[in-house]
Amino acid sequence: MRPLQLGRQDAADDYETLLSYFPNLQLEPVSRSILLEAAGLRARYGLRSPDAIQLASGLQTGATLAVTNDGAWRKVPDIKTLILSDWVS
Repeated sequence: MRPLQLGRQDAADDYETLLSYFPNLQLEPVSRSILLEAAGLRARYGLRSPDAIQLASGLQTGATLAVTNDGAWRKVPDIKTLILSDWVS
């Protein structure tokens, strides 16, 4: 669901709190260099902007694995991609 579209600020706040304290997760500010890398990923691989920003953020911070349900991420050779639906029946 989309909490903010549904007017559920409380749920959005809960998500933010969860992500802020999630083990082994680093929230990265979106910098100019991340946006430039995202633009390149978008141009080279035809990714949607939010996906390109997420992947660029990971690449710039040294991530080696991206977890998603979007098979389009597999087009990016610089990072391994784990598709959740491949592992969950």
